[in-house]
Amino acid sequence: TYMATATLRADASSKFARGNRWGYFPSVSAGWIVTNEKWVKPLLKVLDYAKVRASWGQVGNQNIGDLMFISPISTSGAYYNFGTALGADGQSNYYGAYESRLSNENVKWETSEQVDLGLDARFLNDRLTLGLDWYRKTTKDLLIEIAPIPEIGVNKRVVNTGKVLNSGLDFELGWRDHIKDFKYSVTVNGSTLKNE
Repeated sequence: TYMATATLRADASSKFARGNRWGYFPSVSAGWIVTNEKWVKPLLKVLDYAKVRASWGQVGNQNIGDLMFISPISTSGAYYNFGTALGADGQSNYYGAYESRLSNENVKWETSEQVDLGLDARFLNDRLTLGLDWYRKTTKDLLIEIAPIPEIGVNKRVVNTGKVLNSGLDFELGWRDHIKDFKYSVTVNGSTLKNE
């Protein structure tokens, strides 16, 4: 038995400038129930079920503040007050304005791409179960707020930079049985993770 699925997700966000607002994220997955094949029949005395799985997909992240691609103009207290008179709102008058953040119209979706390979198996009349999953996840174009050099005069800017790689293996081994009317089960699981 074979199974396959394909999807395409399209997301739009006003947190990015026009030209970068849309992100397209595809994914595919497939499965194969090996124990339904004729050539496996000699193993069915021990092997009850076996399925091999594989998947690949992308997802997007737009977890930044609103309008981070433009440069807002501020008149807050970062500039000197040349007079002592108070305005109508009771605050000191300021005679200047400045960009509080650098613009970056090139900022775009952060993308995570993941590959998974898996195996599910049952043995000895379903008493012994095994699950294995290997994965590799790469996140690129990370959305990060950085501090430019002080000479520029602003304290932040959002950019797409950096790349993170996570990979590892998850496994689970279980045994379930009974002694007369007493039923019991034991499960052992673990995982590994490598991060760069």
